[in-house]
Amino acid sequence: IYLGGNEQSTHKYVSELLGKGTIDKKSSGETKGRQGSSSRNYDVLGRELFTPDEVRKLDNKKCIIFIRGFVPIMDNKFIPFNHPMFNQTADGKGEPYVHQIRGADNLIGPPFEILSDKAVKYYEKLKDKGENVYIDSLTYEQFMMLGDAELSRRFSMQDEAEQKAKIDREQANELEYVDESQKSDAAESANASNGSTGAKPVRNPEREKPKWEDTITNRMLHWSYTPEQKEEVKKALAAGVPKATILTYFYAEVTVEKMSSYRNKH
Repeated sequence: IYLGGNEQSTHKYVSELLGKGTIDKKSSGETKGRQGSSSRNYDVLGRELFTPDEVRKLDNKKCIIFIRGFVPIMDNKFIPFNHPMFNQTADGKGEPYVHQIRGADNLIGPPFEILSDKAVKYYEKLKDKGENVYIDSLTYEQFMMLGDAELSRRFSMQDEAEQKAKIDREQANELEYVDESQKSDAAESANASNGSTGAKPVRNPEREKPKWEDTITNRMLHWSYTPEQKEEVKKALAAGVPKATILTYFYAEVTVEKMSSYRNKH
């Protein structure tokens, strides 16, 4: 809606929005003399509906309305000051409206429920069965600061973590591991060839080469290790064992005792 103004760029902008129209042009001419003549011409020309200066001189009681899909409309302005309901507005004698933020009113019952131990076990069983159940652990401070956006974000993170864990388990099942006898033979042959100071386990040549970067962190993310194996790797890193050396024996099929012996030899 254009209500009027005195900005030159606005006048030009409104004039361009209004577009152009056609007008009829009539001209006549006469030549006097011994052989006088006269002519009369009719032309159709195009011009702006409102030139910028005409937009500037628009009556203050008028306004121009632009509606998508319709031609522009010029109409009278509505003057609200004499309306009988004007005093109820904030510009009159009324109080300004202040929006009060309220919670969701469509909840049936309390927004949360304290579960017993039996109920928690019931939902844990549902989650183990693959039902649409999310179980999260929060401190009291985190729970008090939890809003709708944060709740949705935590659910999304949990869902992504569960999907990733499922994919990791499927990939782990596809990996081929050597038998215990083969592993022991490989370890013994490595000890015999390298001596007592630099023994290293032989990597299974049939193991599928991972598609991700082979690092200690990625192995812990993609392969299944026991807590004791993970703790042993932490001890090896703290003892200064090179990561390249740790990668030679850090496999799920290598026992904690063997990992500890490799660490002690370095």
